[in-house]
Amino acid sequence: MSKETLLLRSVELFLSFQWTYLLETMRKRCPWVGTDDPLMKEYHDEEWGVSVHGDRKLSKLLWDRCAIAVGAEDYFSRVPAL
Repeated sequence: MSKETLLLRSVELFLSFQWTYLLETMRKRCPWVGTDDPLMKEYHDEEWGVSVHGDRKLSKLLWDRCAIAVGAEDYFSRVPAL
């Protein structure tokens, strides 16, 4: 590899790390997430507010939310994941 290529690659890596850091520190989360629980952060960032398409996924999502609302913990042990 040439020096220019190595320099360019190192700058790209530096900028990608900086960008990742900025996104993580500037990310706005809902107040209910809190700051201490990594599972709540993961749920908020990867599931909450993410668009869902397809009848099966929407139906499962609706049933999951209903089960959570009524406190049916054993529901999740009986329902297969999509």
